[in-house]
Amino acid sequence: MKRINPRTEVLRLRIDEVCRTGPLRSKKDVVHAILQKWHAEHHNPESRWRHGSGDRINARAPNPEQKNPLAAWAKYEDGTHPQNHQGWCLVAEVLGVAVTEIVEAQPVSPEQRTVIKFQSSPGETPLHRLANLEVSAPTPLKGRNTINTDEGERQPLALSVKPIFGTLRNEEISDPDGKLLASANIEVTYAFIVVETKDDFMDILDATGFDGEVNVSGVMNCRYGGENENRNYFEISAASARGSLAGTSLTLDNFIELEGVFNRDDWIGIALEAGGLQLMEFSTGIVGETGDLDLRSQIKRQVLNRGLVIGSTHEEQHKLRLTARRYFMRRHLDDAGDLKGGERASNT
Repeated sequence: MKRINPRTEVLRLRIDEVCRTGPLRSKKDVVHAILQKWHAEHHNPESRWRHGSGDRINARAPNPEQKNPLAAWAKYEDGTHPQNHQGWCLVAEVLGVAVTEIVEAQPVSPEQRTVIKFQSSPGETPLHRLANLEVSAPTPLKGRNTINTDEGERQPLALSVKPIFGTLRNEEISDPDGKLLASANIEVTYAFIVVETKDDFMDILDATGFDGEVNVSGVMNCRYGGENENRNYFEISAASARGSLAGTSLTLDNFIELEGVFNRDDWIGIALEAGGLQLMEFSTGIVGETGDLDLRSQIKRQVLNRGLVIGSTHEEQHKLRLTARRYFMRRHLDDAGDLKGGERASNT
């Protein structure tokens, strides 16, 4: 088994060379051609190739027509989002180079995973205690000072959010007889802010990390992760060397600016996946065939099972799970008499 890593600097040089020699004259044109090739091959019914590796949020080929393809491409160029060997062969075709020139393969020892048929210990701590967020009232843009509640009215709004992270303590896993096998404190190393809007024609005016660069704000790094099925993803990671977000919170003012028709079901949420969970103070008394790796995986799985699945791949462990959600337009539209039958909905 091998891990495929891009040669980032070589990739950038080859893209610059393509821009100089044509017919693609800018990096955006080159990236668009790459994403277009991935997208077409991924959706070709006669092709068995599928995009990515099923990791994080890149199970689907990115939309080549998105507002800022450079932000989506940056994740693959620097190796943040993995791409498989055939995917890089498609990139090599666009650039007119050998695939070995732009990627390198590193051998990886296969992980031996044992399926543990233990039941989880009773009692579930709500997942929102591990990762949550507060949302400020939307801010009107372009000289406007009020939020328009007229149905079908396009308007520009900026959204601010405050992600909050804690520690899930004393998470336990037991065998069928109730014997404690392991326990751990759990923290988050990275998470995703997700913004879902119902308007298919919503435009992104600006966003934190929209240019593909990492925005460093105190204890957190924030990076725009692209758009998929009316959802915009932002990756939040720890800025400290310790790598944990536990005990941190930070207000991201106007982290995304949108223009379109807003709906009472538009929401902002925060989501986790298995790779973003870190087990701290892990302890186990088990001696035998079952290893710590299996127990750690089981604890992560039982924690993530409490979240709402909003995106998934063929692999169970790579599902993205929502821990908290806020419908940021409901209060404004409900106050304007938008609710049917006078029923008032929750903001969570």
